[in-house]
Amino acid sequence: DVKVSTSGTLFKKYVLTDDRRNWKSCDEHFGWGIWERWDAAVELFAQASASAGNQLSKPSLFCRVLNLPGQPKATRPHAFCNAINLVVDPSLVFPLSSLKHRPGYKKSKLNSYNGYRKGTFAFPQQPGGGDDCQRSPKFTHSSFPRDHLRDIFDGFQCSGPSLP
Repeated sequence: DVKVSTSGTLFKKYVLTDDRRNWKSCDEHFGWGIWERWDAAVELFAQASASAGNQLSKPSLFCRVLNLPGQPKATRPHAFCNAINLVVDPSLVFPLSSLKHRPGYKKSKLNSYNGYRKGTFAFPQQPGGGDDCQRSPKFTHSSFPRDHLRDIFDGFQCSGPSLP
């Protein structure tokens, strides 16, 4: 048997061998199987108004939220998001010594973390101005882990009515 392991948290639980039953577990946690789980979890979290472009170009934010096994509780839930037509304003990013939503975690004397003012991330301005955007009720802090993503989404500008 050839055994491979690493010291990483995710890999500790799963020792790979040439035994086929372990390959299935490997695929479910690191390969195509985990990608299929992420893909199946996609949800619309925010979208510009119906008048703002067609479905393929309409400014939108999609997120996937899962709790992956073998990961520290402090990193849950696990999430990744993608957006269509998202505007980023780097002038609204500022340095921090620790994460706002996980204070004290790996605090840095060098201000190596970022803070994000409201509007750092937003959809393009609609004709007539204003923030013509709808949020999903699932678009809350609890949908994101405390290390980084909650801080990042503090800067997302979308104050319109909830999505149906």
